[in-house]
Amino acid sequence: FTHLNVAENIVFGLKVRGVARGERDHRLARVAELVGLGSLLDRKPAQLSGGQRQRVALARALVLEPAVLLFDEPLSNLDARLRREMREEIRALQQRLGLTVAYVTHDQGEALTMSDRVAVFHQGEIQQIAPPRDLYEAPCNTFVAHFIGENNRLAGELVSRDGERCTVGDAGLATATHDAAAPGSSAGDRQRAGAGQRTARLAVVAHGHRDAGGDSGGAARDDGQRARTADGGIEGG
Repeated sequence: FTHLNVAENIVFGLKVRGVARGERDHRLARVAELVGLGSLLDRKPAQLSGGQRQRVALARALVLEPAVLLFDEPLSNLDARLRREMREEIRALQQRLGLTVAYVTHDQGEALTMSDRVAVFHQGEIQQIAPPRDLYEAPCNTFVAHFIGENNRLAGELVSRDGERCTVGDAGLATATHDAAAPGSSAGDRQRAGAGQRTARLAVVAHGHRDAGGDSGGAARDDGQRARTADGGIEGG
């Protein structure tokens, strides 16, 4: 509220709930210290920076001592430097207080660096819920593979399958598989397939080099691909 100072803004919810003055003052002092606003309690919102205003909003929620805290793109209006600083602060507070936090964001950097688990939505449906590393290395479908991180897309057909490895396309792209084919399918089915290759996982090797998996003659090797052909796509891992 623009007509209230920082302290009045923070305790507004407590006043509405009828919390006694002594308890309000106690919670205000504790939360203001937590979020670094102790010296700014007499200032009005117009006298605060963008980051300080975000701390006031956070303090207003924390002072109510919620069991679950919801953030709905709280940093979208801040510049890049402030976003980095605030997400570090929010993560540190969450760890310190042991709060359960649901954090809504379109920023993959925020989602992957701040979260213990990430839920990926597409057209109103949950595609996958997993720790950030699992989303990147073991996407459950084509959408998640292409949505999370950067990868190169390669199209082709399933040429052969041998246990946990399959070959896609005439170029002989070999990749570790993840549910590589539908039940009962075989290489003879010539299923359409697509590969997603993480550039960060490519390793350049000398011509004629033979890796641990027995492959040779290539110029580059992907050490961690994932694949799926049952839905017409192979995802990189």
